[in-house]
Amino acid sequence: MSLIYKLFGLGILLSILRTILEKSDKKDVAFWLEFGGLIIAMLWTAPELSKLLRTINSIFSSYLRW
Repeated sequence: MSLIYKLFGLGILLSILRTILEKSDKKDVAFWLEFGGLIIAMLWTAPELSKLLRTINSIFSSYLRW
C-alpha cells in the first residue's frame, strides 16, 4: 500500500510543478521533470513487478510438473 501512496504523491507533486513551470514559460524544464518522474516511478515499481512475475512463474511451474 505504501507504493501506491508514493506514486500518488509523486504524481500530485509533478503535476503542480509542471503547472508552475508551464506558466513561467519553461516547458522544456517541465518535460524533463516529468521524464525524471517517470523514471523514478518505474524504478519504484520494478521490484514489485519482478516479485509478481516470480510468483506467477512459481504458480504455473508447479502445475506444469507432472
